[in-house]
Amino acid sequence: MLSPLTTMFDEVTCVDVDPDLASAMSQRLGLGDGVSILQGRLEEMGLPEGSFDTIVAADVLEHISDLPPLAAELARLLRPRGELLVSLPTENRFYELGRAVFGYNKPDDHYHEGDEVLAFLSKLLSVRVRRHYPVNLPWLGVFLLARLVNEEKTSR
Repeated sequence: MLSPLTTMFDEVTCVDVDPDLASAMSQRLGLGDGVSILQGRLEEMGLPEGSFDTIVAADVLEHISDLPPLAAELARLLRPRGELLVSLPTENRFYELGRAVFGYNKPDDHYHEGDEVLAFLSKLLSVRVRRHYPVNLPWLGVFLLARLVNEEKTSR
């Protein structure tokens, strides 16, 4: 997602426990000085409060076994009125059918379902958009997409 994000934002920060692929992609595409790639766990980095206007967590939060510390850190790092954009697998019956048809098992590291993650995040941030994709029906959509906003007018 680095390349499209650099077309939308002047500065893009990628955080990953294994950033080798992101680093290689950034170099290969010549994404430049506006891209920072940090290695580690976001909740352990001690980044300044309100550091980000927008945070994108695409198909990652379901893989976090201990979600509360990371969710709290995401909320803390958003500036007032900043937004968190998430994509999560629905794990509904249609999703399960697709896995069965293609012979793909649910990964062992899918600790949370999309609705569970979104319910937890909604305790910290306001849900502005919630949509299932590609069909906006909970029982048919493969992914749950959401836009959450930090409604705090001042820093936490």
